[in-house]
Amino acid sequence: MSTDTFPALPLIDAGFLEETLLQLMAIPSPVGLTDGVVRYTAGRLDAIGIPYEITRRGAIRATLRGRESRPARAIVAHLDTLGAMVREIKPNGRLGVVPIGHWSARFAEGGRLTIFTDTGQLRGTCLPLKTSGHAFGGEVDSQPSHWDQVEVRVDVRARTAGELGAAGINVGDWIAFDPQLELMPNGYITSRYLDDKAAVAALLAACRRWWIRAYHCPWMHTPCSQSPKR
Repeated sequence: MSTDTFPALPLIDAGFLEETLLQLMAIPSPVGLTDGVVRYTAGRLDAIGIPYEITRRGAIRATLRGRESRPARAIVAHLDTLGAMVREIKPNGRLGVVPIGHWSARFAEGGRLTIFTDTGQLRGTCLPLKTSGHAFGGEVDSQPSHWDQVEVRVDVRARTAGELGAAGINVGDWIAFDPQLELMPNGYITSRYLDDKAAVAALLAACRRWWIRAYHCPWMHTPCSQSPKR
């Protein structure tokens, strides 16, 4: 057994961690639409002073070198999130959608969202096909949970497919669902996408503390915030 001893790890700056997480959560980044969040993360590394490169697929590869070059250690987190895409511009002036990533439509129902068009952004809400108990009675509770059973109501005056087209919407436009972030007084944080963006925030905060304190470990660590493009 090795008798080597190492200094205690420095404490992470909780303020920097929270600030970074909040800013990451505010940047929509469904798979394939990650340029903004990659630029933000690269800017964070620039501010810290950690060297990095961006690969052809949009992954950020940053390196913290230790005393030894082998064996290497890699820590990986991803910036892209689940999302959706416009599948159909419906005759009733609403949108049919398909998921980006594998997730249930039941978690999309009622969600506020942003549609990224060629000319800008539009807001909307994902709703079941049968939303009103006054109109549909018990069918609002018995309708299946599936992406074919939801549609997006866009926040524009549109009752026809032509009016949605005139608003700039096309099949294939990306859709990002709001994270619905909450910071609770007891310290709990609830949100969509915490699995990836909280990991990136923690990774950046750890790298920053390591860099500031010039903490040296016996290996080379290569943190990599990955966000592949498709």
